[in-house]
Amino acid sequence: MNQNRSVNLNIAKEYHNSGQLQKAFEKYLDILEIEPTNYEVLSLLGFLTLQMDKNEQSIKLLINAISIKKNSKDNNIPQDWYAWLGIAFVKLERFDEAVACYEKINPDPSVKNQFFEYLNRIFVHNGRFPMINKISFKKFKEFYYRQDIRYLRHLGISFLSENFSQNIGLMSFIHLYIKMIKLGWHPCQNSILLLHERCPNQCYLKYLRPFFSYVISDQLLKTALEPFSSKIEVKQYLPFPDGRILHFTTEWGTEIQKQWNIEKRPPLLTLTESDCERGQYFLKKMGIPSNAWFVAIHVRDVCEGGVNTRNADIMTYKLAIQSICERGGWVIRMGGDSMPPLPKMHNVIDYVHTEFKSDWMDVFLWAKCKFFIGTTSGPAAIPISFGVPSIMTNLFPLFARLWYNDLFIPKFIWSNKLNRFLTFSEILSSPVGFAFYKRDILSQGCKLIDNSPEDINNLVLEMLSRLDGNHIYTEEDNRFQEQFNNLKVNIDYENQKIQGLARIGQAFSRKYSFLFE
Repeated sequence: MNQNRSVNLNIAKEYHNSGQLQKAFEKYLDILEIEPTNYEVLSLLGFLTLQMDKNEQSIKLLINAISIKKNSKDNNIPQDWYAWLGIAFVKLERFDEAVACYEKINPDPSVKNQFFEYLNRIFVHNGRFPMINKISFKKFKEFYYRQDIRYLRHLGISFLSENFSQNIGLMSFIHLYIKMIKLGWHPCQNSILLLHERCPNQCYLKYLRPFFSYVISDQLLKTALEPFSSKIEVKQYLPFPDGRILHFTTEWGTEIQKQWNIEKRPPLLTLTESDCERGQYFLKKMGIPSNAWFVAIHVRDVCEGGVNTRNADIMTYKLAIQSICERGGWVIRMGGDSMPPLPKMHNVIDYVHTEFKSDWMDVFLWAKCKFFIGTTSGPAAIPISFGVPSIMTNLFPLFARLWYNDLFIPKFIWSNKLNRFLTFSEILSSPVGFAFYKRDILSQGCKLIDNSPEDINNLVLEMLSRLDGNHIYTEEDNRFQEQFNNLKVNIDYENQKIQGLARIGQAFSRKYSFLFE
């Protein structure tokens, strides 16, 4: 009997491993007809049904296997089982139950780390930032204070993972890391940047490279270093000098830039003389006079991300563009060549569709524009490293405002049920406030509303007035700003104050004061 069972199980596994899933499915069922409490077969069938996208069935089988195994003599649950169960919950968008599975996995470096990376990817894709923060925070606490990790930190080496160079938005955080080192808040003698294979801008990397002891792009070397680098790389959380554990790209970013401003430190990066000369030469080739000033604009659109909540329509910026041009300025549109062409407009260069577009020219435009107009997308966070102000329009999610003394206005959320706009507090305490896709907002009975051309124009006029040095903020304006700064973000493990230093638009605050209630 035992011999037959062993033979049948081996046959089922062979089918399974060779991709003959239906044959393996039938063989596993044959075994369970004779031995319905065989937890090994139940778990294997649970994994098989997961592969076949029979997720409800997979959940039942894996829960049954775990329950039987717990009550057996050998009650040590294989960590893979919790990971498989968690993946099945994720596929059904039962995210809380997926997180519960993650928390049941012992700190096994391979299984737990792989499942963490999987969850992180899924939650980012679905805009589930509270859940990302929750699992990251717990992972940090169980990992950072281990004795072996403490020892490694004493070596004075710090790794910045290749995640920070996989797109231009994440690459913008590298300058915060460098500022953190320069402020003495993260003591290390050697900083090592592990470079992603698809680094989005090699010229910007050229400006960051001198701040690192090593920049490693060789995949074999990165793989060899992984057991060591993964233990001491900068992750989503780091202890602040006063002992608080802060999120690196939000809380740390705010504190770093705040201190940088207090100490009146200059911009981290300065364009080289040769890049300045070359950039000016190509501005002339594009038809821009040598003494003219210009504003760079990047509006994330449908070509860069489907029905993403961060998208906007470039044509709603036409009024603001005209205001800049009427004052003698030029507007240079940045982005990717998949963007739809702009109609012909006076003093406007659709740079993305010219022969002049390049990595180094992107950097020149970020560094030399009078100010930058952006949306919730990576390019808006780059100019700060050269000391150039940005205005962020159509901000969403609401917690994603910039760290510098920039300006912003957010999108609105209309509630069909309440027949009104949600206030800032309501947005930040609701799942809709963290959504990356419009479908997730629609599923909550709400609608996302973009900024109007007039609101965008008012923000541009405010920035122009500020840069001219004659803009005045009243006590009422400062009160609105303080109210926004004191908003709380519900991120599951605590109610955290909203981060960032950017100022909400003056005309926007006055016009929509009900949002602060």
